[in-house]
Amino acid sequence: MDFPLVAQRVAAVRKAKGITKKDLVTLSGISPTHTSVIERGVKMPNLGTFGSIANALNVSADALLLDIVDRSCENTSTGL
Repeated sequence: MDFPLVAQRVAAVRKAKGITKKDLVTLSGISPTHTSVIERGVKMPNLGTFGSIANALNVSADALLLDIVDRSCENTSTGL
């Protein structure tokens, strides 16, 4: 997985929505240090943390993974 590309997308979405890094920390409940290393692409977050970031940004996880996944699913319980 090209995580630095995902990290760039997280930063781009955050900036496009006018959300500061401090706001993202507050909205996601993730520490400032952890948020910083994730957004810089230094470390990949676990699935729960990634979900928290997507929720804080009010975007679907697949929107952040746009360049990595071939398909997306919208609001289905099974994802099939």
